[in-house]
Amino acid sequence: MSEHTPKTDSADEGDNLGEIYFKIQSELDFTKHLGALDATDEIRDLCQIGPDCLVLDVGCGVGMTATYLAKTIGCHVTGIDLREGMIARSNERAEREGVTDIVSFRVADATALPFEDDAFDVVMCESVLALVEDQARVLAEMHRVLKPGGRVGVTEAAWMTLPTEELLNQLKSAFGHMEVHSPARWRELIEDAGFENVAVDAHEISVKSESLSRIRRYGLGHLLKTWGHMMKAMISEPQYRRLMKTATQGPKDLLRYWATSWPWPTSPNERQPGSKGLHQELP
Repeated sequence: MSEHTPKTDSADEGDNLGEIYFKIQSELDFTKHLGALDATDEIRDLCQIGPDCLVLDVGCGVGMTATYLAKTIGCHVTGIDLREGMIARSNERAEREGVTDIVSFRVADATALPFEDDAFDVVMCESVLALVEDQARVLAEMHRVLKPGGRVGVTEAAWMTLPTEELLNQLKSAFGHMEVHSPARWRELIEDAGFENVAVDAHEISVKSESLSRIRRYGLGHLLKTWGHMMKAMISEPQYRRLMKTATQGPKDLLRYWATSWPWPTSPNERQPGSKGLHQELP
């Protein structure tokens, strides 16, 4: 979400493995964030999303969270993403789920959200900020479009221990720009954007829980279908093989570096009038 020009599927990715990664995700109709559906449910509960809420999903990917919330709660959700391929998949999903009357998607830049001030009751952002170059600006935009007394829910990667240079280089090679912080540093950035009553709770990643939550999110059938398409792409597309090779050359103990932060609710009567609170979930 760091660039200011919408990304089209016809763009020449060249050696940009990060763009190849997002192109694959849109083609496979599969995006993921740490914590998967468990993390989304946590944000839903902590941000107290109800049927009357106006929700903004920043970096919506293929529209999983937006359509899930609309279908299960009945709230109105707007999803934005920088890449046209993601928005195309999102619109297709909204049609399949029968929620086009309460969900909308548009190509937009998170650093310059195309909305009026105080427009949303809840702003969500799942595994997007680490990929953004100007994180402070995105957080400021999220604060600007949030109504007074509204809530923000964020899921993001956080370092449990200081990463090695090898790991940092591997992430840069696979994703392009990626800037992950400790939970304490994430809190500082969020508070600097003007949010109050910030609550952060970190959880170590579990392969088992991640896998089970992803099955809940997409369904086993969709995951198996996606895996099959991925294997075919690995065989037929050299750029996909390069991406997978780069992404799997990291440290063997990668999981010990990561954490997930889960936000805890602040009672509305604890807020000062006009304040905006944030609940953060940092994988």
